Amino acid sequence: MILKILGSLLLVSACFVTGCIKSKALYRRREFLENLLVFISLLETNLRFSGSDIFTLISASANSDDMRYLIVDSSQTDKAFSELWNANVSELPKSLALKGEDKKLLTDFGSELGKSDLEGQIKHLQLYQSMFQRQLLSAQNEIAKKSKLYKTMGLFVGVSVALVMI
Repeated sequence: MILKILGSLLLVSACFVTGCIKSKALYRRREFLENLLVFISLLETNLRFSGSDIFTLISASANSDDMRYLIVDSSQTDKAFSELWNANVSELPKSLALKGEDKKLLTDFGSELGKSDLEGQIKHLQLYQSMFQRQLLSAQNEIAKKSKLYKTMGLFVGVSVALVMI
């Protein structure tokens, strides 16, 4: 009997922790998108006041840990910037909990960087800043709707299975 109770408690705990992990993923996505908006803003500022190439501008603008994944290695001169950028986006860790739409926007964003004049680049950055702002609002709405739900469902599933076991 004590083993059943102990097993049930462990099961409830495991299910609740799983719900917390799913909830935390929502917050990680939001955090990445917030950092990305800061990155784009810094990139725009650096682009306006620096005559550096796109590789240097990206490195100078990546001021958070999440953005280090987007830094493009300028030593690979045999490949185009957009190829290197797309490779970095495809290798973003799953822990960032990005959706397919987020990655598609990131890929599209990088494919046009460094390809036009200063004004064209600034308009490109502003366009994608507004697009990522919408993604951030979506992430915030998702947190409001699903964060508590994941935790609660984890707890209830654990309790339900534990009751069936006992």
